[in-house]
Amino acid sequence: MAIHLEFSIPENYPIVKVEAILQSETNQVQIMVSDNGIGFEEKYLDRIFTPFQRLYSKQQYQDTGIGLTICRKIVERHNGNITDRSIPNQGTTFVITLPIEQSLDKQNEHI
Repeated sequence: MAIHLEFSIPENYPIVKVEAILQSETNQVQIMVSDNGIGFEEKYLDRIFTPFQRLYSKQQYQDTGIGLTICRKIVERHNGNITDRSIPNQGTTFVITLPIEQSLDKQNEHI
C-alpha cells in the first residue's frame, strides 16, 4: 500500500480502500486496492509493471521502479494475476485475482 500513499495528491488527504470478494463460482478471490491519488493515463498500462519504468520523474516521486514488478511476480507465483484501472487525478485501483486453493506443486515450490 506504500505505492498508494507515495503517489497521493499533495493537497488531498490520501484514502486507501481494500476490498476482497470471494468468487465461489470460479473458486477465486479478488482483492481490490484503490486510492484517490494521482492516477495515470490508461495508455501507460503496459509500462507500470515493467522493471525500472517510471511515469513520473525521480524528482517528483522517489520510487525505485520495481515495486509493481515484484508484486506481479508474487501474484503470478500463486497462479493469479494483477491488473489495474486508473484515471488521472482521481486514483488507481489494483485488482488481484488468486485461486482459493493452491496446487501442491506450487505449495512446494521455492521462490
